[in-house]
Parts: sequence; structure tokens; C-alpha cells
Amino acid sequence: MEMYWGAIVGLISLVFFAHFLKSPIKHDFFKKENFELVFRRQNLFFYCFIFIIPIMLITLSLVSSNTAGSFFGMNVVHLLIVRKGIPSDTGSTKPRATRAFIALLIFAVSKIILDCLFGTAGTTNCHQFILIDFLKTFIPVSTIWVSVVICTKLNLYQKNEGRL
Repeated sequence: MEMYWGAIVGLISLVFFAHFLKSPIKHDFFKKENFELVFRRQNLFFYCFIFIIPIMLITLSLVSSNTAGSFFGMNVVHLLIVRKGIPSDTGSTKPRATRAFIALLIFAVSKIILDCLFGTAGTTNCHQFILIDFLKTFIPVSTIWVSVVICTKLNLYQKNEGRL
């Protein structure tokens, strides 16, 4: 039964995002101004959704620390990439494969390093385990930003200012 509910939620999400990507709202949402650190209602709602919701979910024990770390890391990466300008995802197969390889390599290396570091660190209470699990997922996910910067420096992306 759980599988059916998952499929229904997935299909509803697919329909919603398909309509969102075809609408003019997409261009308004991804404007650079919406991601600046200013106190406008739209920006405050966006930052609340990106930063406060994952922290609330983990504090209320509604999601695991790994899940919250992934959400938080992806939100930070999304914010950093949009603020700098979303790079163009054009090119032949070779630059795309190279970008994917660089991203996976940086992700895997950071994951291995963190597993070694935190695997040997002794913890004394439950809160330290939650923080360690959070960091073990947040940091590797955040390396996506590093891979985008490296690929941009290597001219594997073309800079696309402003919006999608």
C-alpha cells in the first residue's frame, strides 16, 4: 500500500512541476533578485523554507539527520549556484561526462574523508551522533557547489547570467 501512495505523490509532483516549468512564474522565481539577502517578504519566505524547515524537521524528529543534512546541503548549493548565475548545461557528451565525473569524484572523496574522520571520533551522547550524521551528509552534498565552480573554471560550463 505504501508503494501506491508513493507513486501517487510522485505523479502529483510530476504534474505540478511540469506545469510550473511551462509557466511564466518559473522565470520570476529564478530571478537573481529573489536570492539576494534582503528583507522582502518573498525573500524571507524563501529563506525560511530553505533554511528553517530542515532544522525544524530534525529538531522535531520528523526526519533523520541524514535526510535533513541532504535537504539543507542541496538548499545551500541551490542558493549559491543561483546567486552566481546558473551555468548553461550545453555541450557535447564529453564535457557533460567530464562534469559528472568531477562532481562524483569530489562527492566520493569528501564522503570517504568524512567517514574516516567521523568513524574514528568517539562520541559520548546522542546529540553528537545527530550532528555527525547531519554533517556526514551536508558536507558531501555541498561539494556539488565546489564541482560547479571547478567545472566553470575549466570552461566546462558556459556562464548564463540571470535566470534559467
